[in-house]
Amino acid sequence: MKVIQHNPGKLLTIVLFTYLLMSGVQAIAKDTICLKNTMVSLKFASRNGAFISMEDLNKGNTVFNSKRSVNNSTWEIFLTQNGVDRVFDINDFRKFTYEIPDPRTLGLSWEDMKGLTDLSIKASITLE
Repeated sequence: MKVIQHNPGKLLTIVLFTYLLMSGVQAIAKDTICLKNTMVSLKFASRNGAFISMEDLNKGNTVFNSKRSVNNSTWEIFLTQNGVDRVFDINDFRKFTYEIPDPRTLGLSWEDMKGLTDLSIKASITLE
């Protein structure tokens, strides 16, 4: 993990990962967002963006399945501010939203962090 220096007023954008496969995004249940193609299926919690599972559709097995609750963070960031080290994740933000700009892309956004309200995290996941 990298240490990130925070600059007030700046938007911190992080792209979690991009897959280049054929895909589609759908809300499969009220609490789950699914991004999939003919090869892989990714599931996220719609309430906070937690990464729930990854399935290999060709082999028919689960590659990753969160054994913890849906509060399991999709990411962690180590931040040094004024000489103080902090680690934060999805649970440190008060607002989570997602968007489906096209059938192959899922956008995730975390805003209004406790203690750093001007910091936002944005992730874009694409399956082609």
